[in-house]
Order: sequence, then structure tokens, then C-alpha cells
Amino acid sequence: MTHQNLLSDPEKPESATRLREFLTYAGAIPFMTGAILLGLSVERIGAFQMSNVLAAYGLTIASFMAGTHWGHQVAGAASQGYFLYLSSIGAALCAWGAHVVLPERGFLIVLTAVFAALLAIDARLAARGVISQRYWRLRLHITAIVIASLLAAVFLL
Repeated sequence: MTHQNLLSDPEKPESATRLREFLTYAGAIPFMTGAILLGLSVERIGAFQMSNVLAAYGLTIASFMAGTHWGHQVAGAASQGYFLYLSSIGAALCAWGAHVVLPERGFLIVLTAVFAALLAIDARLAARGVISQRYWRLRLHITAIVIASLLAAVFLL
């Protein structure tokens, strides 16, 4: 199986692609919920501070998405040189470092930039045929939702 087939394998059942898309959109629910709750002035639910929950989830997902780029490199996107290794670890460390040293609002701004940078890398991968156009459209849609939710949270904090 070639690298490109990891995300666009004609042998893969359509149900697997639909599951991937469903799970991807479901992954945006915590971002949207966090922004909505902050917009409703719900700062806490029990012991959980909403801005902390949103920040922790965002850090987790940004690291996960950076890891997908690492996976593309490992799977054979050799024409990328070392770029995907470096950009993957750079994005994860940037998000983590911002989480450690910045107040929540500042962290969410950096996190928004990290998601935008990861999307820009996906645009490059799509243009080179490393990821399918269907996956690229999914990434574009979901990242728009995530960035809008994060920016709403920044303004609501």
C-alpha cells in the first residue's frame, strides 16, 4: 500500500471513510461546546473550569493532528524531506510551550495559529497528492469550525 492510499484507498470500504468523517466532526463538538458555554457565561461545571477544559482538549487535538503529519512522513512522504518530522514536532512543542507559559487567552491565540499552520501544511500535502481531496476538504471544514470556536472563546474570556 502506498502512502497516498492510506487516506484514499479504493479498496477501503466507504463505511471506513464515513466513520473517519463522523469521528472528525464529532471531535469538533468539545470546541463548539466550550465556546457556547463561555458565551452563556458558564465558567464552571462542577470542578471543571470551561476555559481549562477547552485549553486541555485543544492541546490534545493539536498534538494529535501534528502526529498525523509525522505519520505521513513515516509512511513514505519522502519528497517532503525532513519537513514533516520537524513541522510535526514543532507544532506540538509550540502548543505545549504556550500552554505552559501563557495565560489561557494567550494560549488559545497560539493554539489557533497552530491549527492554521497545520492546515497550511495539509494544503501543501493535498497539492502534492499526499492526502486525498476528500480528506483535504474534511480538514478544511473541521479546522474552520475549530478556529472559529477558539477565536470565539478568546473574545469571551
